[in-house]
Amino acid sequence: MIRNIFFDMGGVLVPLNKERTLKAFGELGVSTFADYLNPYLQKGFFAKFENGDISAAEFRNCVREISSRKNISDEAIDHALNLFLDPIPAEREAMLCELKERYRLFLLSNTNPISIASISGTFRENYGYEFNELFIEMFCSYRMNMSKPSKEIFLKALEIAGADSSQTLFIDDSAANIRAAEELGFITCLYDVDAPFAEQVRRALSNG
Repeated sequence: MIRNIFFDMGGVLVPLNKERTLKAFGELGVSTFADYLNPYLQKGFFAKFENGDISAAEFRNCVREISSRKNISDEAIDHALNLFLDPIPAEREAMLCELKERYRLFLLSNTNPISIASISGTFRENYGYEFNELFIEMFCSYRMNMSKPSKEIFLKALEIAGADSSQTLFIDDSAANIRAAEELGFITCLYDVDAPFAEQVRRALSNG
């Protein structure tokens, strides 16, 4: 029986727009940002940022170092990065509220403090309460100093949650992350970003 649901954030709860953020970074003189940006696992200094190995200030300085422009503001860098993220759609918010009544919900995401602040702020504006209120715990890579698909982040999340993997549904759009979770005994759902959210979640719960 499924008692817990671990949700990925980017691509599952939050729609992503890679081209929009790459265009914005290009306008900041960063033509190579595509080398670092990946919907599933970032690379280079971006990977270090999402793993909590460098701060937001250090991340911004790394962006400045690869830019052809001078004196790019913190706000401009944050804005370009946050264009990667669309607001959480109303039907997903409604589904999460419904699920919260029956299951223990958790977030398990490779993310960073700039993105979390943006998502949380937009969510508050749209729905009138805090994003983190949907979850018992938000397991964010930058806070835990570990990232998916490393098994250690799954094991640590289970430990903190007091959850059994055999009673936990993990929903993610990365095949590598799904494989790692399956090897640890999770019930899994490889999320299709082009298919309806609620339909996929309900199907996964009925199959589990």
